[in-house]
Amino acid sequence: MIKVNTPEGQQAGLLHDSLVSCNNLATIEQALIDRAIGSLPATTMTKVDECLKVSLQIA
Repeated sequence: MIKVNTPEGQQAGLLHDSLVSCNNLATIEQALIDRAIGSLPATTMTKVDECLKVSLQIA
């Protein structure tokens, strides 16, 4: 969970408390994305990457 009122949430530009789930993956066409709201810090993305590797059973 990434809360809006934390430094990480503020840096990411989140509008609401958010959660990254690596258990229920889906894809969406790039053309359907209107805009990016923000981006997660590199340290958080490293954690997401590790979670995805476990979920996808790679490396």
